[in-house]
Amino acid sequence: MTEQTRKSKTPYFLFGVFVLPLLIAVAMFSLRDHLTFSSPTAHGELIHPAQPISSLQLVADGQVFDLESMKGKWNYLIYIDKNCDLICETALFKIRQAALATGREISRVQYFLAIADDVSIDPAIAQRHPKLHQGQLQNINLENPGMRDQLLHVGDVLLVDPNGNIMMRYDDQATSKGMLKDVKKLLKLSNIG
Repeated sequence: MTEQTRKSKTPYFLFGVFVLPLLIAVAMFSLRDHLTFSSPTAHGELIHPAQPISSLQLVADGQVFDLESMKGKWNYLIYIDKNCDLICETALFKIRQAALATGREISRVQYFLAIADDVSIDPAIAQRHPKLHQGQLQNINLENPGMRDQLLHVGDVLLVDPNGNIMMRYDDQATSKGMLKDVKKLLKLSNIG
């Protein structure tokens, strides 16, 4: 390439390096309302605004788990009102896998199976899930009582933050991989729990 050719291409090079990115940024900013961006990558249903739990009491083998037991950790909570069937055990498997896959952050995650008064759990299920806190649900109340029936679907998995707020809900179509991705993001972004 000759000196003359190089000098004639210099303005184009400078324009491409300095001015063109600026023009693209201005155009994107101007058209931001018309551009579509990918939606958030949450794998569960985000509860917005998060719903604070005002009281909770779960009795397991004489030990009482209340709201204070849940505070300070990320909590998965499943409520069942009948025997733990295949859907229930699948949900337990998913949350156990998600919790275990957090690796060194596992101490920040715990999971609960809240059982209606007249239901019992097969001991084999409890044996397969040794870190599971399971017990009779004595009460659970939300600060917004009207949201209770909307949020407490039998068999759904609720993700409760370290401050006792229900943040996400997972139905039976959710995967443990999706739950893991969500909780890993939350653990990374959160300074609590």
